[in-house]
Amino acid sequence: MVLDAFGGTHLLFNNAGVGAGGFVWENSANDWQWIFGVNVMDVANGLRAFVPIMLK
Repeated sequence: MVLDAFGGTHLLFNNAGVGAGGFVWENSANDWQWIFGVNVMDVANGLRAFVPIMLK
């Protein structure tokens, strides 16, 4: 874990971005679920995991 290896989290670059390709209006519901999961929820999960540690 980061804390064990480095003693804390000093910088966090918490970004993600994917796209299914092609025209966005032709993406399936599964494509959109995957895109939202990576582009939004992975960032939210990163914040939830690291911000409390960084605030300590």
